[in-house]
Amino acid sequence: MQRYLNMFMIIGIGLLLLGLLGAATGGRLIAETGTKPNAQIPLVYLGTGVLMIINSYISVHNQKSVLSQSKPEGKKTVTEDTSAQ
Repeated sequence: MQRYLNMFMIIGIGLLLLGLLGAATGGRLIAETGTKPNAQIPLVYLGTGVLMIINSYISVHNQKSVLSQSKPEGKKTVTEDTSAQ
């Protein structure tokens, strides 16, 4: 489970929380100081959070496939080689 908890996932979860809180307050929570609250800004946070979580998922599965391709197949180690006796 900890494999999936990388920085993309943490930032994605944070952006989702900000988006949900912003949507609950009508955009007032995440509005910049001195600007009018925009009700569509939470959608940007929600969309960006989803993209970050997708990026996290893809990067973990890409790393798994790279590691599985780099393992040498059929190589014997010193302890497995019985012909050297």
